[in-house]
Amino acid sequence: MQAPQRNGMTTVLTFKMHVAHLIHAMQRSFNDWWNTVPSDLQNKARKGDESNKPLLNQVNYALLHLHLAGKHDAKPSHQELKDWLHSGQVDVIRMKK
Repeated sequence: MQAPQRNGMTTVLTFKMHVAHLIHAMQRSFNDWWNTVPSDLQNKARKGDESNKPLLNQVNYALLHLHLAGKHDAKPSHQELKDWLHSGQVDVIRMKK
């Protein structure tokens, strides 16, 4: 049995999907990143809300303080932030039921 023939576009698309999967696998989860944030900053950002899913506003609070402290290498990448939001690890808004 012969392997199916692929045109150039299918090969490129397959390669891009494979690369996207590898990049996704290399990204940190929110909890992995959060565990690297100094505990005093964690407490200030999430005080009284630890039992709920983190909110984007709380992440932004931590990001701003890391930025102001010059700890740019401690901040997550754009891809990581996007993944946390799209995968539901971080909520944009909290709705009361």
